[in-house]
Amino acid sequence: MGGVVCFGHSGVLVSRSILSLIGGSMRNLTPLILLSALALSACAAVPKHTYMPDGRLGYAIDCSGQGNSWVGCYQLAGELCGVSGYDIMQIASDEARISSSTPYASISNTVVTRTIVVACG
Repeated sequence: MGGVVCFGHSGVLVSRSILSLIGGSMRNLTPLILLSALALSACAAVPKHTYMPDGRLGYAIDCSGQGNSWVGCYQLAGELCGVSGYDIMQIASDEARISSSTPYASISNTVVTRTIVVACG
């Protein structure tokens, strides 16, 4: 079966169908993994450093994509803020269906966006 598999916050994507096409050898995947990490980092939660109006350190964390979840956002916020904890300042989510077609094929996908802004301590 085809599909995309995400491994943690690394942003590395490996297509199961491609893995089966090349015989399942991981050493043959090095170029694919590097390219996927750069071009298809939808699995990576990307924090942006910011400061809150009250002066506290904060982060805007983008956990968008099919391979991510809110759990990943909360875990990353916890890792970034450490023992001081965090307060959720803003949370946003949206889901949209996009489609494209040619005379030969029709492609449809759901785009999921998730963003959380946290203030540390």
